[in-house]
Amino acid sequence: HLSDILHIHEPSANQSFIVNKSLLTRKLKFLLDRDTPFSYPTFVHLPDRGVPLRVCGIPRFLPPNAVLTFLPKLAEIPSSIYEVLQIMGRLTQPKESSSPGESPTSIKLPRNLPSTVCIPLAAILLDYPVAYVPSSENQTTFLSGVPLVLYRCCIIFPAQRPEGGVNRGKEHTLFQFSNPALLADDSAGAMSVERTLDHLKPTFEPRILHSFPGSTFRVDHERIALDRVAL
Repeated sequence: HLSDILHIHEPSANQSFIVNKSLLTRKLKFLLDRDTPFSYPTFVHLPDRGVPLRVCGIPRFLPPNAVLTFLPKLAEIPSSIYEVLQIMGRLTQPKESSSPGESPTSIKLPRNLPSTVCIPLAAILLDYPVAYVPSSENQTTFLSGVPLVLYRCCIIFPAQRPEGGVNRGKEHTLFQFSNPALLADDSAGAMSVERTLDHLKPTFEPRILHSFPGSTFRVDHERIALDRVAL
């Protein structure tokens, strides 16, 4: 429904996002609640040199028989990102002059947000499980030569009619993202391949099936290394 749609304009990078209000409200509530330590995305710090470091890993899955009180204290969301999420939460609330239950259809984020905020913020709004955080605004090269696991999330629409006796539907890449292989190989971590796949399917498949009944959601992954990665 159109009333569920929210336009978010981020002027620093001149980006616009179309999001579902209910899903965004739920995500903001989850991320802003410091007493709720289990959520995605996982924030990955990108130093100018060296291996990416996980600065905020918030695993959704507990180890078997784990007791919450014995888990180590987890890193918090970077403060600069947390502050913008708080601003976004306030902007999405109905104004005092609005009718009961009426919320804004479009909001504009503060100007001059640094890339260290804009890049991970985009990952949050796009529901990526991984959010890269550059070291500084001057950083222009990311993950050069670093082994990555690339995830490609696709939607397959049912075929209107079989071609040559084979029922082949149209395939569309919904989105793709990467994760440093060093972290993906940590089978006990929230960024492991198995747990990332376990997160993607229940997160996106119900939305896809609701919008496109009869379609199929599929996730492919492969290992790559590039000269540089666009963020």
